Amino acid sequence: MSVSLFRVGAVWHYRFQIGGTRQQRSTRETDRHRAEQIADRALRQAKLWTHDSKELPTLRELVAQWLVVHQRTASRAHAKVVDTFGRLHLYELADVLIDELSTDRVELARVRHLESHAPVSANQWLKVLRLLCNWAVRRGILPAVPFRVRALKVQKKPRAILPVAMALAWLDAIDAAEGDRTGVRTAVRLMLGLGLRESETTTARWEWLDVGRQTYTPGRTKGREADPLPVPAWLIDYLMADWKPAGPILQKANGRPYPAGITLGDAGRQPGRRRTPHHRASLARHVRHAAIRGWCAGAVDPACPSPQEPHDDRGVSRGRHGHRGRRPATHRREDRFRITPGNAWRASGELHPATPAMTRNHDPKW
Repeated sequence: MSVSLFRVGAVWHYRFQIGGTRQQRSTRETDRHRAEQIADRALRQAKLWTHDSKELPTLRELVAQWLVVHQRTASRAHAKVVDTFGRLHLYELADVLIDELSTDRVELARVRHLESHAPVSANQWLKVLRLLCNWAVRRGILPAVPFRVRALKVQKKPRAILPVAMALAWLDAIDAAEGDRTGVRTAVRLMLGLGLRESETTTARWEWLDVGRQTYTPGRTKGREADPLPVPAWLIDYLMADWKPAGPILQKANGRPYPAGITLGDAGRQPGRRRTPHHRASLARHVRHAAIRGWCAGAVDPACPSPQEPHDDRGVSRGRHGHRGRRPATHRREDRFRITPGNAWRASGELHPATPAMTRNHDPKW
């Protein structure tokens, strides 16, 4: 299947047949080279959609369409990521039709992005590009994603985790720094005691707290779930000092809600240490993970607040803490050398008593 060019006067026209139907159009070009490009593009689009042909947008137009559709439904942070991608990081792909996003073009654009950004940012850039193309596939604009590019391997860095023994001192330092302002103090305790995200603490409400059952059901979550979480007694006692029948739990003195990033202030630095510029807003979640690891090892002071695991899948929650539902590696190593009636021969130095099955497996007669 090929396209043929012919001239009508000074203007080039193209003609091809696909699906038993002949298509003939004018390129409106007098230059043969530009006319061939237009004809090849028309043939490629006709091959993509033989029966239901649709107009293919450029990548810039696809970003604008995604924002129009998802502006009211997606989270503000997610929409901001896609908007930034469309304004600053399209590079040479801005005016390219989405079916022409070949692997070579995407890899070259990623190289441009790596000139001024870290590999982690390049992986995020590729993730947004895949998001847009997969959305085009679901809408029926593309039959499949036109490129195959793997994400870069990035060396993971150890996160700064507050030691469990310093958890209470850390909370006292936050209280001393915040003074009478209870916003950050309450937010950190909600994140530590319930495992909430920062966005879930700024939208927390008193009517979602069931004091009788000692549970809290977040009403605005990232995954849109509404599962009750057990509230530890120490957190109930702390919240009861300012309890109200209804309304937001975190609120400024002027009645306005707190913005995103409230825990990046004094809550983000340990006592006597400066906050690093790459601290995440969920730093209190790292403290909670460290506390859970300490509880599994049995090395935490009972006076230290007990954290919660809010994830539906217990394996996922355990995986976040590094041991995926198993005992810590230090305890497994201790169990290996623990003296029990079954392995007392190891301590005495005697030979291991062979069982009949072991004798049969090692006897040359067998």
